[in-house]
Amino acid sequence: KRSLLRLLTDGLVLFGVTGLVCGWWFIRNLVLYGELMGVDAWISRTETVWPEPIGFFEVIPHLQGMEMSYWAMFGWFNIPVPQWMYRAWWVLVRVAGVGLVVLLIRQWTQRRLSRELQAGIVVVAFSLLVNFGSVYRFLMIVPGAQGRYLFATVAAISALLVLGLDGLMGSRWEWALATVLSVAHLTATVAVLLLIILPSYAQPTTIAQADLPDDLVVLDLAIADTAVQLVGGRIEVEEAQPGSRVPVTLYWRADSSVDVPYVADVRLLGQDLVRIGGTDGYPGNGTFPPNLWEPGLIYQDEYVLRVDDNAGVPGLVRLQAGLRIQGETPLPYMQEDGEPWPGIPTLDVVPLRPARPLPEDVEYPVGGQLGEDLTLVGADLSGTVLSAGDGVTVTLVWRSETALPADYTTFIHLLDSQEQFVTQADGPPLGGNYPTSWWAPGDVVRAPHLLLLPSDLAPGVYTIRIGMYDSVDGTRLPAADAEGNLFAGGAVPVTTLEVR
Repeated sequence: KRSLLRLLTDGLVLFGVTGLVCGWWFIRNLVLYGELMGVDAWISRTETVWPEPIGFFEVIPHLQGMEMSYWAMFGWFNIPVPQWMYRAWWVLVRVAGVGLVVLLIRQWTQRRLSRELQAGIVVVAFSLLVNFGSVYRFLMIVPGAQGRYLFATVAAISALLVLGLDGLMGSRWEWALATVLSVAHLTATVAVLLLIILPSYAQPTTIAQADLPDDLVVLDLAIADTAVQLVGGRIEVEEAQPGSRVPVTLYWRADSSVDVPYVADVRLLGQDLVRIGGTDGYPGNGTFPPNLWEPGLIYQDEYVLRVDDNAGVPGLVRLQAGLRIQGETPLPYMQEDGEPWPGIPTLDVVPLRPARPLPEDVEYPVGGQLGEDLTLVGADLSGTVLSAGDGVTVTLVWRSETALPADYTTFIHLLDSQEQFVTQADGPPLGGNYPTSWWAPGDVVRAPHLLLLPSDLAPGVYTIRIGMYDSVDGTRLPAADAEGNLFAGGAVPVTTLEVR
C-alpha cells in the first residue's frame, strides 16, 4: 500500500505540474476550436499543406531534414553547420539507440535498474513517443519537417541518449561521458554562434564602383516603381553539382531613399529554366531590407544557395534575382527606353555537372570521331522494329575530348537501303540546355532525340546516321571511325531500323 501510495503521489506531482503549466492551452483549444490540439483550425487557415495527406512511409525521407534541424539549422533552413557535425550527431544517435537496446536487454535478464529508474525511463519514453507520434501525423498533412517540433521533449531525448551511451560504456564512465558531451556541445554552440551565425547575419558590406570584380557583368538593372537598381550578380564557383552549395553575390544600389522593405527573390534555374535552388527574404540574410539602405552606396549581398539533389545534369545553372513586396510577384525590370524587360534577366551562368561522369554503356557502341573534339560513344534506341508514322527515341552518348569551340547541332538522318535520304531530326544536344561550347574535357552527355518516321514510309530496313554541324554557319564536323577512316558527309552510321 505504501508503494502504491508513493507511486500515485509521484504521478500526481509529475502530471499535476504538467497540467498546471500547459493544461490551460488544451482547454482553450476545446473552447475555441472544439479540438484539443487546434490542428484542424490551423490547417484551415494556411496553404502550407499537402494537396492530399501522404502515406505513413512517405514521411520517412523527410525525417533526415528534421533530424538535422533538431541539432543545428539556422535562418530559414539556409544556414547549416559543417557536414561533419551532422555526421557526428547521426552516429551519436545511432550508437545511443544501440545502447538503449543493450540496457533494456540487460534489465530484462539481470534486473539491475531500480523501480524508480524504471518508472523514470517509462515516463520520458512515453512523453517522447507521444510527441514524435503527433509530429509524424502532422508531417503526413503538412510539408516541411522541422526539428523544432521535437523541442517540447528535448529533455526526454537528451536523457534517453545519455542512458543509451551509458548502457554501452558502463557506469564507471558516467562522469567522463557527461563531461565530454557537455564540453563538446558547449564548445560547438559557442563556435557556431561566432563562426557561422554572426557572419551569416552581418550587414552587407559596401563597395565602390571602381572596386567591382573585373569579371562582373555590370547590368545596372532598374526595378520598376522603385529607386533600386541591381548592378549585377555572379556565382562564385566555376561549376556546380546537384546537392552542392553555391555561393552567390548580388550588388544592389538605391539611387534615393526607399520606403518599402522589399524582399529579395534569388533563384538558380536549371534545365528548361526549372528552379533548382534559391531563397527569398530581406537582403543581408534577412536583416537589411532596402528601406535601411543609404542612397548611392553599392551593397555586396552574399548568399549560399543549395542546388536540388535531383537537378538535371549536365546542364547550366542560371542566376536570377529581383525584388518584390512580401506576398506578391517580383517587380519587373525596366529597359533604358522605359519598356519592361521581357522576363527576368540572367545575371550569371555556370555549368552544372554530375559529381561523377555519367556511364558510357550503350546498346549500340560506335566510337566515331567528330573532328578532334568529340567521340560518339554510341546510342540507345527505344525500339528497332517500327511501323510507318511511329517515333523512335535515339539517345546519343557523347564524350568531349577537349573544350569545344562552338555550339553544335546534332543531325539524325534516316537513309533507305539505296542510301537515299528519308527523314531527319535536327537539334542541339539536350534541347540546348547544355550547349556544346560549355562541354569540358571528359564530359559524358546522354542526349535523347525524337525521330519521327513518315506516315507513308515503305516497309524495309533503314540506316541511322549521326553527325554535328556548327549552328552558326552550318559547317559539318568531319566524321571518322576509330581507325581514322572518314565517313561521307560527316555522318556516322549507328544502326538500322526495320519498318514493317
